[in-house]
Amino acid sequence: MVGLATFVPWAMRQQDRRPHRYEVDVGEKLAEDMGVKVELVRPLGMAFIPALLAGKFDFIIGGMTITPARN
Repeated sequence: MVGLATFVPWAMRQQDRRPHRYEVDVGEKLAEDMGVKVELVRPLGMAFIPALLAGKFDFIIGGMTITPARN
């Protein structure tokens, strides 16, 4: 399970609401390389770090940057 933000232009939703673009492709390729199925999850309220720590997904892709506090 991958935490994903719709962060234009890197990740966004198509007209049919399916996510697409670069970060989605990266998440799907990582899952393929690991031999697992990918499930894209968008946490409510964009609370990525708490959702990750609570086990809502396995890693975050999209919309996350390194900050001194996150490092």
